[in-house]
Amino acid sequence: SEYGWGTVRQMLLRRGDRLSYIWAKVVALIIVILIGLAISLVVGIPLASFTTFKLSGSLSWGFLTPSLAWDVVQMFWRTFFVLMPYLLLATLFAVVGRSALAGIAGGLGYYFGEMIVISIVTQAGGWPARIADYLIGHNAAAIMSFNQLGQTAIGHGMGFGSSTSLPSALHATVAIVLYCLLFTILFIYLFRRQDLTS
Repeated sequence: SEYGWGTVRQMLLRRGDRLSYIWAKVVALIIVILIGLAISLVVGIPLASFTTFKLSGSLSWGFLTPSLAWDVVQMFWRTFFVLMPYLLLATLFAVVGRSALAGIAGGLGYYFGEMIVISIVTQAGGWPARIADYLIGHNAAAIMSFNQLGQTAIGHGMGFGSSTSLPSALHATVAIVLYCLLFTILFIYLFRRQDLTS
């Protein structure tokens, strides 16, 4: 939206530091994601408690232990971690398209398009099924599979349109970090080279 309002050009004329400007935008988006996740957590706990009460007729607070609190903290940061490549990809699309709409549409388009690709290649079997192991969604599903309380789902083909096993946690972590680095390098490079005088 800063492109459409013309404020990108005005800010850069005053400050002249493109790197600081783009990083300020990324940090703002990260803060929004953290706030959204925190709100989801705060709303989700009472809703889960209410659902448990309605299903079982009683509610026991015995499950509230320090280990559960630590599990919830880990789940929070795993979820944040797998959202990062999508945030950075949306930022890349926003920079390329000079529009918030391009960022949103590009990010969502990639997400849903990747789901279709993963479904097709995993159903095909053989070497095409291995393609899914190098896409964001399949690796995100591998990390998110640890967010199931009391069980580890890695290797059991859970999530994201897949009928095959998920990559290992190490593979998934490395892949997501590499995607984050790639998208960051690309949007910084493109933003620094953009002509913002028009």
